[in-house]
Parts: sequence; structure tokens; C-alpha cells
Amino acid sequence: MGERLISDPPPQTPSTARLTGAFALAHFPFSLLSLFLTLYLFPAINAEFATTWADDTLVPALVLMALYFPLGLLFGAGIPWARVHTPQELVRAISSQAMIAWGWAAAMFSTLFLGLWPGVILTFFLAFPSSLFALSFCFLFPDASLPLLLVSLMTLAIPAGLLPPLLFNLGSFCATRCRVELEISR
Repeated sequence: MGERLISDPPPQTPSTARLTGAFALAHFPFSLLSLFLTLYLFPAINAEFATTWADDTLVPALVLMALYFPLGLLFGAGIPWARVHTPQELVRAISSQAMIAWGWAAAMFSTLFLGLWPGVILTFFLAFPSSLFALSFCFLFPDASLPLLLVSLMTLAIPAGLLPPLLFNLGSFCATRCRVELEISR
């Protein structure tokens, strides 16, 4: 069995609050970094392929959403918490974070309907990958009516709020599981 050094902190059971805090700690800087990447990196790539505006937002949105898994791997490798033992713990962690994201989406829609543009901009930037994901599908159908676009935005808020915590936590739990199995095999 692996020897634990005195300086190593003991593994902590990952409570829902601790997992939510870890996600928030990784999510907000990632949102701002992804905004920078989308504004500066993706236009240069897309200019090479002469894509449409819809492709300019859809491809970065899908890439940014997929990056939550490696972000969770990196974050989970650095946190000394014990492996999640039951599927219920995983579901509870992901669902609580998704509920917060859906509340954030409701705040964004509320500020949008009320015309409070600073609130729209703030919520858009602090949840940039999810916001871009939801809006990119609206750009695919530019001739759709306003009610259809609003219904599609509200419908897309479901996966936009669920995918980041799901991918982040799966990555984090995979890293924790690998670390635990490595310690056991030593």
C-alpha cells in the first residue's frame, strides 16, 4: 500500500457544497478565458476556412463545452478528496450545480426581457461557454420567428446548464479515481 506523507492532507469526502465550490472556482476563470479564446483564437481559425457566422459560434461553443472534462481532470488531480462512492453522490453534485446554472439562465432571460443590458452582458460573460452554446443554435436559424427563438433558447438552457457540471464532475471524479487506484497499486 502507498505511504501517505505527513505533509499530504487527508482525502476529504466530497460534499455537494465542496464540489459546487470547486466547480465555481474553475468555471468563472474558464468562462473569462474562453471569452478571450473565442474572440481572438477562433476567428483566425475560421477565417482560414471561410465559414458562416453560425459555424463561427457553433464550433467554438462545442469545443468550449467539451473542455469542461479536461478542466475537471486537471482540477480533480489537484484536490485531495476521496472517491465518490455512490451514483447518488454524483447525481446530487451534478444536479445541484445544474440547478444553479439554470437559475443563472433564468436571470439572463429575465434581464433580457426587461431590457437590462448590463445584466445580460454580465450573465453572458460569467457563463460564456453555456451562453454561446445556447445562442449559437439561434444563429443557425436566422429567419425563425421571435417566439420560436425564445422557446429554443429556453430549451437549450437545459443542456447548456447541465453539460458543464456533468463534464467537469466526470473529469474530476476520473482524476480522483485514477489517483486512488494508483495509491492502492503502490
